[in-house]
Amino acid sequence: MMLLIFTDLDGTLLDHHTYSYTPALPALTDIKNRHHPLILVSSKTRAELLDLSNELHLEFPFISENGAAIHWQENNAWQCQAFSPPRDHIDKILQELRTRKGYRFTAFMDCTTEDIATITDLPLDKAQRANAREYTEPLLWHDTPEQLSSFLHQLKEHGLQAVQGGRFLSVTGQFNKASAMQWLVQRYQTHQPLLTVALGDSPNDEAMLQAADIAVVIQSPRSAQLEITQPQWIIRTTQPGPLGWQEAMEQILTSDLNAFHSNNN
Repeated sequence: MMLLIFTDLDGTLLDHHTYSYTPALPALTDIKNRHHPLILVSSKTRAELLDLSNELHLEFPFISENGAAIHWQENNAWQCQAFSPPRDHIDKILQELRTRKGYRFTAFMDCTTEDIATITDLPLDKAQRANAREYTEPLLWHDTPEQLSSFLHQLKEHGLQAVQGGRFLSVTGQFNKASAMQWLVQRYQTHQPLLTVALGDSPNDEAMLQAADIAVVIQSPRSAQLEITQPQWIIRTTQPGPLGWQEAMEQILTSDLNAFHSNNN
């Protein structure tokens, strides 16, 4: 039985404050030994995800910027499937809305690399890669809830949306992590039985969690907002971040997955 594992990063596989995945190393090693594909799915950029993928010695596709694009290697070259308009288009609309409506927010486009390092707690080199966005614009909202409601409505009229992550409100096209996940699942479909696992902790993970066979809701300040009902098996961890990731994956990897698959098909 092959598991196709899709994992969010910040607040899920990575500690929200330190960005460490060390507590999840036992499960990561077990997954690698069992040859289960591990797909990184994050608001992070292609450059950031490539760094982490190399650090974890992964040779699988990854999904950048909340589902905006899938990147994979084929014939010794990087391939990309994009689902979003480019960042320049999004930034132009944001600037127009701020000028016309007076919305108060700080977007990455307003920041220097040093500013981004400060608000993300990243070193300068990683802050630079965090700003290498191709399809999305993260921002910190400084205005009222009423203005936010108006802002979201205006974005929708322009074919955009804003998704709340663990730290930032991310302005994107009309896509989500689930649509990219499902595109990849189709590519992995073989004669071998396949179960999808999704792990996340924030509202921007909800669609991906709902689309999985096994959903893992990692404990976080925002995890209680997630209403997950569709998967065959739903796990809510007692620990946050990589501690919760290890807790859930250990439970999944030691289960009789063939019996689980048979009972749910």
